[in-house]
Amino acid sequence: AIKWVSRNIAAFGGDPKRVMIYGESAGATSVSVQTVLPSSFGFFQRAAIDSGAFNLWTSKPWQDAVDVYSNVTATLGCTAWSDPLQCMLTKDTRTLVSVSDSYYGNASCGHNGGCSRLPHPETIVNTQWGPVVDGELLSASPPELLRQGKVAPNVDFLIGSNRNEGSSFLPTARYPLFISDASEFADWAAITFGDVVGPRVEALYVPEPMAATNTTELPGGVDYRYLYAAQEAVGDFILHCPTRRAARILSATAMPHNSSTANTTRRRVFAYTFDHAPRMSLNFGDP
Repeated sequence: AIKWVSRNIAAFGGDPKRVMIYGESAGATSVSVQTVLPSSFGFFQRAAIDSGAFNLWTSKPWQDAVDVYSNVTATLGCTAWSDPLQCMLTKDTRTLVSVSDSYYGNASCGHNGGCSRLPHPETIVNTQWGPVVDGELLSASPPELLRQGKVAPNVDFLIGSNRNEGSSFLPTARYPLFISDASEFADWAAITFGDVVGPRVEALYVPEPMAATNTTELPGGVDYRYLYAAQEAVGDFILHCPTRRAARILSATAMPHNSSTANTTRRRVFAYTFDHAPRMSLNFGDP
């Protein structure tokens, strides 16, 4: 697709020497992969990455992909076929979706619930469907290739994230909607980050004490402090920190100035954080 754009963008009034690729969330993952994929080098000159720059779920190990494939083919009854793929092609869309969905239609699992029947459940650091480190097309994970400096030459970056977007990744099977107190916050941190890192997250993101003696001065009379703390922790871990880390590495990495000289220059890197709340809500009148 990126080659097609490079070949045909002039027909739409574009400049093949000034192509920018952009992606947000899962799209940010895709753009991150493109910038470390040698077969894509030279077909774009700018990369804009919003909410997901070079984070841990930009790719998955080969064995994880094999395990998921084996699980799906077995569930579909395709393992007896000499070519399981041909068996899968005989299945209708609804059947394929029902067995390949991360949670098999169980929306209560949330991002961190771990109740998927597929191996290697979806978490804040793992995706069951995504680019695979196969050793050929993708030689290592995008974060590792970034650390090695194996990023597309002559490409400038615009990367950033959004305030409070960690809230999108909070729901778990045990806490699908709310985290109400210190005990639940500690439990959530252990579930999300593990028994070793969880207590460190709990200590680092402990909410400020309330000045009021009760919650009546809070919105709706509800104490949201622990929910907000969890939101900040997740947002920092999977979005804000990887973005800033990538910006530092990219801005410090020299790249060839052009193909005809040995001169090098620093690539241009612009980092941002969206934190503006619009006056008008998309919820049609709700604040």
